[in-house]
Amino acid sequence: MKPFLRTLSLLALVGAMLTSCGGSVEEDPTPAKNEHAVKFVAEADQPFSTPASTPTLNTVSYIFPAQAAVAVVTAAGTLRWEKEFTDVKDISLLTLSAESMSATRITLSIYVDGDFKGQKVNSAPTSGRDQQYRTATLQWSEKLGVMP
Repeated sequence: MKPFLRTLSLLALVGAMLTSCGGSVEEDPTPAKNEHAVKFVAEADQPFSTPASTPTLNTVSYIFPAQAAVAVVTAAGTLRWEKEFTDVKDISLLTLSAESMSATRITLSIYVDGDFKGQKVNSAPTSGRDQQYRTATLQWSEKLGVMP
């Protein structure tokens, strides 16, 4: 009877070990995204006084990793500019810049896959003889967040 109990105990121990170690590893049901949606937003406040023919946001530029900057000249009186890209493969470093000859403040924002990633507000004039000229640049890094 002893050999039978010893064999039974050994089989139970082996069965318990196999059950605890042999569990399957579940895969993440949501695979890593290869493409991202990136949205850039540039806003300027109403200028102090601007002729109707002068744009509030003169130029908006954006840069994706390993690409040259793309500059967009806005229409006269533009206070808000936004653009969404749905097939961005590399989001390691995104850059958005804007300039204005008349706005008192420029606000830049970046969204990735619908999530707000960062914002920069520039209300200080660029030094020089034209004290109403403003520029703002926002850089967001996938690893570091908003860059100073």
